[in-house]
This record gives sequence, C-alpha cells and structure tokens, in this order.
Amino acid sequence: MLDIEETLKSSTLVETLIAALEKKKEDLFAPIGELYRENKVSDDFYDFSRKEFDMVFCHAVQGKSYISPISEDGRQQVLCHFYAKYNPFDGKYEGSYMRLANMANVAKLMESGKIKKGTVSHTGLWDDSQKYKEYMPVDCQEADFANGLQIRRNIMGIKSDSQYKSHIALLRKSFPLSVYLPALERYREDSHNSDHAFGLFIYDGMNGLNWLSGQPSMDLQQVIKSQFRGKLVFVDIWATYCAPCKKEFVYNRKVKRLLDAENIVSVDYPNNSKKWEDDIVKYGLDGYHYFMTNGADKKLSSLLGTPSVTIPKYLLFDSEGNLLYADLPRPSAENFSEVS
Repeated sequence: MLDIEETLKSSTLVETLIAALEKKKEDLFAPIGELYRENKVSDDFYDFSRKEFDMVFCHAVQGKSYISPISEDGRQQVLCHFYAKYNPFDGKYEGSYMRLANMANVAKLMESGKIKKGTVSHTGLWDDSQKYKEYMPVDCQEADFANGLQIRRNIMGIKSDSQYKSHIALLRKSFPLSVYLPALERYREDSHNSDHAFGLFIYDGMNGLNWLSGQPSMDLQQVIKSQFRGKLVFVDIWATYCAPCKKEFVYNRKVKRLLDAENIVSVDYPNNSKKWEDDIVKYGLDGYHYFMTNGADKKLSSLLGTPSVTIPKYLLFDSEGNLLYADLPRPSAENFSEVS
C-alpha cells in the first residue's frame, strides 16, 4: 500500500525512474531513521525494519509498475535493478514477511531469462503454471506452498473443500514432516461451500438472504441493464477477505440517504460462498447482492478501462445501465456527498 504511484509516473527513462524510486524509498523510510538517530528504537529494530522495508518496497514496485508510462522492456529493467540490489534470495532477508512473494517474482524473472538462472529444485508441489518456483530453495518452496494454501483457503476462499484436502495431501507427500501440516489440518473440515454460488439475491434483516434469479453472465453491466432498468444503481464491489471493504459497511445508511439508488454489493470467489453469506448477515447488508466471482474480472476491467480491479471499489450506473462513475470515493470520505 506504499504511496509510489506518482513516482512511477514521473519518467519514461529507466535510469531516471530508478533514481526517483530509490529517493522515494529513502524518503518513506526516513521516519524510522529519525527514531533511530534519536535513540528511540534499538539496533535490532532498525536493522529488521530496514530489511523488511527493502522487501515491502520491491514488492510494491513489482505490483504497481504497470501504471508507469515506461516501456515493457524498461519496466523489466527497473524490476531487475531492485531485485538485484535487494535480492530476496540473500539470507539476510530470512524472516521477512514479504520475502517469499519477492522470491517468487525473482524466480519468474529467472525462468524468462531476465535474471541469471539459479539452481532448480524439484519438489513436486507445482503445476505447470508455477514451475518457475522450483528456482526457489526447497525450504522456501515448502513455506510458500503452505502459506499460499492457507491464504487461498482461509482468507480468500479460492480453494474448494476438495481442492484444499488434495493440496494438503500433496504437501504431505513432498514433505511428510512439514511443520505446516498441523496448522493446515486444523481447518481441513471447515466447510466454505454452500448452495449460493452465482445469481442475484436480496437481503433484509426481517427475511434474510433470498435468491431472486440465476444469472450465468459474469457481465455486471448486463446484469444491471436486465434487472434494474429505470433505476439508478450504486455498486459496492467487496470480498470476504477484504478488511478495508468491511470498514466501509458502517456507512451504508449514509449511502442510502444521499443516493436514491438501488444497491448491488459483493464480488467473491465461488468456493467462498459460505463466508459470503455469513458476512451479509453479520454486517446487515440490506439490498441486492450479486455473487459475481473472480470470473467477472476481465469484463469488469474492460468496463473500467483498467488492467485489474482493486477493491473496495464503488460504481454508479444510470437508469439505462450506463456507467456514470467508475471510481467513486469511499462512503467514509467527506467528498462522497458531492456525488449526490
């Protein structure tokens, strides 16, 4: 979540952009440096923070570099600079939260030949789409697989019950004594699935969540045109794993007061339908709900004119189903009232 967007947009020249990003990195870390100079933090705290920030910054550059006007080749050069200077394969970064994610990014660059290739370690964990991770050390592959599995299952809900069990079995086959197995097994019987995957629903506190119609289309705009013609529609795109999305739920009454519009909220993964239902009830999300799933990403990205969809995101459609606003401020923002 580092604020580096404007820096990334500042130049189309590789050397200039790298220098600007390095300066931005130092500026962002400066408050910790000031605390250290004032003897308000220990040597160990400063050292760990510095290494952690190296990894966080590299990950932010990798994740946001698409917004830069630089060429694709130039973008790759920028990434290679940061990953060479702050190499996650370096043992000094052991214990960093973002190390594994950066290591996977470097492994992908190795596979493509952008960075000199390292040693390949076959663990049997990865399908063809993630074979590049075999450039990672064996212990890091084990950790990355376990970490990714619990995130995709317990936080994002991507893995179905059967997928989760089969992936635990795969980890056990490759690493019979893995320290991660007991924790993963603990959630083995925790079902995420329900009968509600896809379709249009309505919720109110009196009658609960009720199915209105099936809608196989993953085209949100088409759903709005077919189901809400003649009505202004406010769309809140959220997911069960998105904490910032849920913080905005307390402002639902503000939205209803300011906008004379129907509400459609929620987008999530089909294997996460149980958590989705529970959250609708827990947060009292009165209104219409469309369980879009990640299958709608491409159509939604095309509609919004962006390479990907970040959440939370708030949209407004007119009575004909045309998109009026593609990026409304969050309901908690003071300028949200200007929409009305």
